[in-house]
Amino acid sequence: LRALPEATLDVVELDPDVTRIAEEHFALAHDPRLKIHHEDARVFLNRDAATYDAVFLDVFWGRAIPFQLATLECFQRIAARLSADGVLLVNLVSAIEGPRGEFFRAEYATLRRVFPQVLVFPVLHPDDGARPQNVMLVALRAATPAALDSPEAGKYVSHLWRGNVAEDMAPLTDDFAPVDQYAARNREP
Repeated sequence: LRALPEATLDVVELDPDVTRIAEEHFALAHDPRLKIHHEDARVFLNRDAATYDAVFLDVFWGRAIPFQLATLECFQRIAARLSADGVLLVNLVSAIEGPRGEFFRAEYATLRRVFPQVLVFPVLHPDDGARPQNVMLVALRAATPAALDSPEAGKYVSHLWRGNVAEDMAPLTDDFAPVDQYAARNREP
């Protein structure tokens, strides 16, 4: 909100206590351009008809992953709400390769069914696909290749995953989303 005075934000947070803690301890200030919705994000997506330039999904961490936010049907709803050149950013904790990367590869396969471009950015160790870490998936609604040679993009491109992503996992659906099992294997030593 500080950086973009014309921006408005909808935040969907399941737990009102998280908002309260952010207000009390992290200086979250009331702003007319910020609207916080206390509900499940999938419920919000099912009824909301607004168009967004960007959606940031940051719920895939910990021992219990909300499977309903990792599925093909969820990503189809998000894509339908994005502007023509909109972007979905997904933050998850996973390896990229090997058994500890099953969740990542299933999520990647799911996103590829909906979005024409999905870029992968390992946050801390861009050349180590076997190490569990924060991984940003950037799903672009536009089919035109992303301009990665701009000065702004240059700060981030060094973390672009240039390796292959194995196509060994089925896309996640509302009827098949064993994300907790994948996450459990991700935590194994």
